[in-house]
Amino acid sequence: MSKEGPPLWDQSKKKYMDRDVAINLWKEVAAECNTTDIIAQKKWKHLRDGFRNELKKECKPKFGDAQGSPCKPQWKWFKNMEF
Repeated sequence: MSKEGPPLWDQSKKKYMDRDVAINLWKEVAAECNTTDIIAQKKWKHLRDGFRNELKKECKPKFGDAQGSPCKPQWKWFKNMEF
């Protein structure tokens, strides 16, 4: 999934609520990933939820870290989901 399918992830888009558009886009995603649309949707939900959980975590400096140093998310897919 990428920035190219905003109706699937961007709730501010008009077509986000259009089920026909979403169904067709999920079929495209599934075909590209060699899976079914149901599995693609479940994997997307897992990625989205993981990203939200990572955003919720508080950045607490570890012992010995300089104050104010930016914290780095530990989840390996975080950077890919920052769109």
